[in-house]
Amino acid sequence: MSNIKWENVSDSEVRAEIEAVLESTGETKRIRSFLNQNESVQEWHEQVKALCHQIIYENGIDNITPDILYDYVAAKARSLFPESVAEEVRSKLVTFLQTQFEDHIWYKLNS
Repeated sequence: MSNIKWENVSDSEVRAEIEAVLESTGETKRIRSFLNQNESVQEWHEQVKALCHQIIYENGIDNITPDILYDYVAAKARSLFPESVAEEVRSKLVTFLQTQFEDHIWYKLNS
């Protein structure tokens, strides 16, 4: 990685850099694979599907657009997501970021 002066970089540029590194190193695929293979996530996915079916049934297929369905489901789906899985993904990301962006993390912690 190049020697970046992190104090001159906006948060959106940092996010873009992180996303690019996650993708180029294959970390994105590893995390997605972990999520796809996790039984708790599979159960959560089934809960969200059931919730979608229920909302469509209650409102009628002709009265629901993807945006309306999203508005109904998003908050509930987030609240149902297994906290242990979310924490494990956070931990994986933190570990990855600490090894890839040590200079940036040090700068942000000490500024």
